[in-house]
Amino acid sequence: MTSFRATRRAAGRERVLAAGLGVLEREGLDAVTVRRIAAELDCTAPLIYQHFTNKDELLGEIVAQGFDRLAERSRAAAVGHPTERLFRAAREYVDSALASPHLYRLMMDTSVLDAGRRSRAASRIARDTEALLGDWAVEGCRALDVRRAAELLWAVLHGVVQIAVLTGMEPSESRRLAEAGVTSLLAGLTANPPADLVRSVRQAEPESATNPKY
Repeated sequence: MTSFRATRRAAGRERVLAAGLGVLEREGLDAVTVRRIAAELDCTAPLIYQHFTNKDELLGEIVAQGFDRLAERSRAAAVGHPTERLFRAAREYVDSALASPHLYRLMMDTSVLDAGRRSRAASRIARDTEALLGDWAVEGCRALDVRRAAELLWAVLHGVVQIAVLTGMEPSESRRLAEAGVTSLLAGLTANPPADLVRSVRQAEPESATNPKY
């Protein structure tokens, strides 16, 4: 009985999340209220509060789902050799953001989640991005601080999305701009990387080489 109730409660929570996401993507952030979601589900507001303490908690869950969805799509697109995977993931990032602009805006809205919760929500795609850059660095024998490089790559792609939204850029043009940004970034990291993006040779060596255990 307990398992059935837990399953039913989880299903109800997912329905509320799906309804909130639907309202967000169709009508924008200002339309996402507990009353509006209740109307979407043809229920009363108290039923929504059975699953979420308040609207902020609901929005936080939507943000987490948005980052998970972005990570899944980027991961699925990232096939091929390391450089190709980076470009495919970058294009998917931009395409996904522009396909769901209201969700993307919410994900990047710093007033919705504090820094710690936002970092946890984005941890999966952050790890994936660092892994992609790590593979690219290994392929070219580059000593790269992948965490800092991933932050720079995110900045490039976020900038592309913002420019595309502001200018009404066509999707094909936004992809080309993303590719140009990634190309420039990788060229800079290869030819003349900033000092704070380069690990020393000692840091780049495997642990077994720098800290032999015997």
